[in-house]
Amino acid sequence: MKENFLGRFAASAFLWLLCMVPALSADGVIIKGVVKDKSSKAPLTGAAVRVLGTQVGAVTDVNGNFELGKGLSAGTYDIVVKYIGYKEISQKVIAGDTNPVILDIELERSAQKLSKVVVAAKKNRENENILLLEQKKSVLAVQSVGVKELSRKGVSDAEGAVTKVSGVSKQDGVKNVFVRGLGDRYNVTTFNGFALPSEDPEYKNIS
Repeated sequence: MKENFLGRFAASAFLWLLCMVPALSADGVIIKGVVKDKSSKAPLTGAAVRVLGTQVGAVTDVNGNFELGKGLSAGTYDIVVKYIGYKEISQKVIAGDTNPVILDIELERSAQKLSKVVVAAKKNRENENILLLEQKKSVLAVQSVGVKELSRKGVSDAEGAVTKVSGVSKQDGVKNVFVRGLGDRYNVTTFNGFALPSEDPEYKNIS
């Protein structure tokens, strides 16, 4: 009687263990591998690896290795791998036949052509530093007076402005100016790029 009971208990325990083996292996499915550059075969650190349609994912270590093993049961999965500057790939994996599943993933660099970027800057000609820089770069003798400087010196018209330029002299009561000793014949005055007209048909004066 006792022997029959022990025999039945042993048989039941054996059947229970047989039923549990697939369940244990299903709960313990592991997918692991390495992510490398397709050309150089160098490991890629920081590549994102995830199982499509699940919350399971990992990031490759300094050697390009990764391991996915939590929450996976036996079945077919799509493994998606992303890395900056490389083409995203998706690889189908059947998990459960062998455990762990070892993957060797190679990523190809993406040949994206960037559009041309044009950066334009406009000179602030009211700034004294900009005007001084233009004078240094000019191959001609150039003297510029900015709006800020004129305002600071209390100048409100073109006639008063030219008298503030180094090398320009003007007699009181006369609108003719002399630039570095040269008379009006060699002078031309412009405002914002446009020549200022003279009130005197015989002289290039500044009104």
